[in-house]
Amino acid sequence: MQVAAYQMVEPDIGCCKCDSLNAAGIIAFVVLLLFFWPLAWLPCVIADCHQQSQRPVFGYPPGAPGYQQPPAGCQQPQPPMAAPVPPPPGPSY
Repeated sequence: MQVAAYQMVEPDIGCCKCDSLNAAGIIAFVVLLLFFWPLAWLPCVIADCHQQSQRPVFGYPPGAPGYQQPPAGCQQPQPPMAAPVPPPPGPSY
């Protein structure tokens, strides 16, 4: 088995679930905490203030026995790029 795809996972959003805040969410939290603390909890419940994460989906490579299409909403992994081949050395004079 190998990684067949990556599935986007939505973060947990709630009043006390501020561990996945992105930079904008942290800045909004600090600004609200300093200037209007009763609303400092708002970035914790806004979905755009949290980081999304990816979860690997394991399966068989395409064409192998037992291969199944990955579930909907998954991104196919990109094959690693090959290193560029240097040009052959020119004649030395």
